[in-house]
Amino acid sequence: MKKNILILLFLVIIMISPIINAANLLEQGINFYNQSKYQEAIEKLNSFAINNPKNSSVYYYLGLSHLKIKEYSLALNSLKLAKDINPDNYKIILNLSRAYYHLVKYEKAKSHLEKLNIKTDEQIYNLLGLIYMQKDSFQKAEENFKIAMNLNNSNYYVLNNLSYLYIKNGDYKSAKKYLIKAVNLEPEVAFIYNNLGIVYENLNEYDLALEYYKKALEINVDYIKAKNNLKRLKGEK
Repeated sequence: MKKNILILLFLVIIMISPIINAANLLEQGINFYNQSKYQEAIEKLNSFAINNPKNSSVYYYLGLSHLKIKEYSLALNSLKLAKDINPDNYKIILNLSRAYYHLVKYEKAKSHLEKLNIKTDEQIYNLLGLIYMQKDSFQKAEENFKIAMNLNNSNYYVLNNLSYLYIKNGDYKSAKKYLIKAVNLEPEVAFIYNNLGIVYENLNEYDLALEYYKKALEINVDYIKAKNNLKRLKGEK
C-alpha cells in the first residue's frame, strides 16, 4: 500500500513539473522585462508561448519587450495576439496604439485610443498629443498634452512633448516654461537639455544654449542631435 502511494505521488510530481516549469518561464520573462533585459525576456516568453498560446500576458510582455528595442512590427504582432485573447484590456490597447504610432500608422493608433473609455491615464492623452503633433494639428495636440499634464503634472515626458510642440510652432517662451519644469522633475535626461538648448538658441541666448547642449552630451555622449546642434552653434563642420 505504501509503495502504491509513493508511485502515485511520483506520478503526480511528474505531471505537475511541466506546469511549474512553464509558469517559471513566464515569471522569468516578466522579471527580465522589469530588469530591462529585453532579449532575455523575449527568449523566455517565446518559450512559454509555444505551449501556452491562449495566455494574453505572454503576448503583452512580448509586445512591450519588442517596443523597448524598437522592433515595432514584432511588437504589433504580439500585441494583436494579446488583444485577440483579452480585447477589453486597456493597457494592451494603449501599447498596441504605440506600436501603430511608431509604424507611422497614425489613424490606426488614434482610432484604438479614441475607443478607450479611460479618462484617468495621462499616457493615453500624451500619445494622442504625439499623434496630432505628427499630423500638424497644433490645437488638438496642445489640448491632449494639457489634459495629460493636468492628470499628472510630474510626468516629464508630457512636459517635454508639450514643449516640443511649442518649439515646432516658434513659441519658445512657452516651451522654456515647461522645459524648466521638466528638468526640475528629472535632471538627468539628455533630450530635455537638448530642447532647452534649442529654445535658448532661438531666444538668442547663445551662452545658455551652448551650456545646455554640452549638458545633454555629458549625460549621453552619443546623442547625435545634441552633437550636431553644438557643432552648428559653434560654427563647426
